[in-house]
Amino acid sequence: MKIKNPFTDVWKFVVLLAALTALTMAARGLLPRPAVMNGIGQPDDPLRAIASLLLVYGLYALTMQFIARNARTGGWRLFLALASLYVGTAIMMQIETLFFGQAFPLLPPRDVLLLLLNAAVVGTLFSVLVITVEGRWKKPASPAPRLIDEFKTRWPVIAASMVLYPIIYFVFGYCVAYGNHAAVEFYRSVDATRNQFVLVGFQAFRGALWAGFALITASVLEKREHAVAVLGGGLPLFSCLALIFENPIMPEAVRYAHGFEIATSMTLFGLVLALIPPAGVREANSRRALSTLPTGA
Repeated sequence: MKIKNPFTDVWKFVVLLAALTALTMAARGLLPRPAVMNGIGQPDDPLRAIASLLLVYGLYALTMQFIARNARTGGWRLFLALASLYVGTAIMMQIETLFFGQAFPLLPPRDVLLLLLNAAVVGTLFSVLVITVEGRWKKPASPAPRLIDEFKTRWPVIAASMVLYPIIYFVFGYCVAYGNHAAVEFYRSVDATRNQFVLVGFQAFRGALWAGFALITASVLEKREHAVAVLGGGLPLFSCLALIFENPIMPEAVRYAHGFEIATSMTLFGLVLALIPPAGVREANSRRALSTLPTGA
């Protein structure tokens, strides 16, 4: 992150953390409430719950602040990048909840959609606040390439993700989550886990969506190391941190197994996405290498 004045940077982070906390609490109180949330009682250790909440929201705010501070563009492109990380992650997690719906009898499709509505409202408003606090609504003199051009050079990465993501998903799922007896029992009744063809196809579809959302976010970053930090660190955090909170639909042992599985698998997947150069860059490098070869007599 570019540091101009440490005090100013800390102040902006505190403002963003307070804003995200307030937005989340307000959304829970004002938006339609999923019935499952009525089953969440008071935590046994309130101080630990508050500390966990501030840790999660702090990491969310820090990640999005990092993106805004290191983006090569501003305005709606930066807004789209931030929203893709926050809202896109929620979409990716909840479509899997719908797919494995039999394992979550307390979470009907209506409640899943309400959870998505909550994330969409909070993520949209918070993205606007991040850009405002960081003063990034004004576009730079040399804007980033058009989003459509970015996808033209990165579509092979999205296509490859339809193969790569299912491989990572099943390897980490088998070695991590399904090494946990509680997780095996939790998903034993789900028909989707028995139809391997449908399961592989669904995860290939998710792989393409993950890559699309991730590349929208990474496309605004100024340097490759920034993309590595966001996709290899921020993406896994947004994917798994919610699992540290108690909830009535998933036992603690299953939550922890899933959390570790998602953190490790998404770190690997995010790093691969960040490190694969766009097609245009690969072609330019190839032409540069050919131009240095000695010519014949």
